[in-house]
Amino acid sequence: MRRLRSFLLALCLGLAAVTLHTTTAAAQQTPADTAAILVQAARELDARGRHELAEELLRHVVDRYPGTPAAARAADLLAGLRRSVTLGGGRTEFVVWNTLFVSWIGIAAPAAFGAETAAPYGAGLLIGAPLGFFASRAYASATPMTAGQASLYSLSTLWLSWQAAGWREILGIGDDEFCFQTPTGEVCDSSSPSEAVFAALLAGGAAGIGAGLALTRVDVDNGTAALIRHASLWGTWYGFAAGVLAGAENDALLTTTLLGGNVFMAAALPIASAWRPTPGQVRITSAAGLAGGIAGLGLDLLFEVDDDQAAVLIPTAGATVGLGLGATLLSRRRSIERREASATPRLALVTLDRGVVMDLPLPLPAVIPRLSRDGRIRPDPAVQIRLFEAHF
Repeated sequence: MRRLRSFLLALCLGLAAVTLHTTTAAAQQTPADTAAILVQAARELDARGRHELAEELLRHVVDRYPGTPAAARAADLLAGLRRSVTLGGGRTEFVVWNTLFVSWIGIAAPAAFGAETAAPYGAGLLIGAPLGFFASRAYASATPMTAGQASLYSLSTLWLSWQAAGWREILGIGDDEFCFQTPTGEVCDSSSPSEAVFAALLAGGAAGIGAGLALTRVDVDNGTAALIRHASLWGTWYGFAAGVLAGAENDALLTTTLLGGNVFMAAALPIASAWRPTPGQVRITSAAGLAGGIAGLGLDLLFEVDDDQAAVLIPTAGATVGLGLGATLLSRRRSIERREASATPRLALVTLDRGVVMDLPLPLPAVIPRLSRDGRIRPDPAVQIRLFEAHF
């Protein structure tokens, strides 16, 4: 379906291109000339609001005419076009998430102050939900954002809430200490009141909102945002697994879990810069890792593994293999796509070039000489479609 759409698009644009009053003879038409005409047609489509068709045509020029000045220009236009199309694409996620998150704050705030009746929680929901909706809607209208920026915003609120609660537990901030006598002497311990836990969640959430709003003004592509999000989750798991394998318990295990997520999140930035993945590629790689981890869990159940360290090691190894395999397959696929893009453009229905290759023919603008009634030869604009092409 996509190839048929591309063919119909190219055919329509080829017909439109003849209105550009081409004066070059068909024999003198070069791929660079064709690419330049198609780029101009894409710009006209974009000016008319047909952004999707313009993007399709620009991508076609980049893939079929690599190395030409028009292809470089098309790549620049394509980057700007994608940015303009996706800008504002995160509005819905931003509004929905803030409505839910501020509603949660309406519940957490009374809990942080030790409310014991239902009325404060009801008031919190009554205020929080409308406030989250209307405030985020107004902000999103004034500050258009991409889906990646909105994704980083929601991650920021969740992540800093989790980090605040985790480090509060490790450091014992707000814990109540108590001592009691035993036959062997006095024993002291501590407990974490729910008020302290909710207070930490609120503090982290407030910091997350501030950091998230700052991120909505940072130019970040959707693929990088997706990689940061998934890396933070995988890092949390690997931190937990490392702690279990090292024999850590309680606060030590929580420490390795928190640090693992932070380390992987920081590492995602240079990886994204080198890899430049799309959100789909990140999700596919992560899904491969998840499949490997589930397979490892299946082995745990199949062989009834009782040792805690072995029970964690097997799914972790499976997830690692899955992530590596997913990333390798995607890298190989991108390498093949680059080689195909740099090959000789396929302009004919059947191309003989180290084998027979069939492809949808690309309509090319041309000029055909025509004998007029007064006996003069005049050029007529036309479109040529090649059925066979051979390279020796």
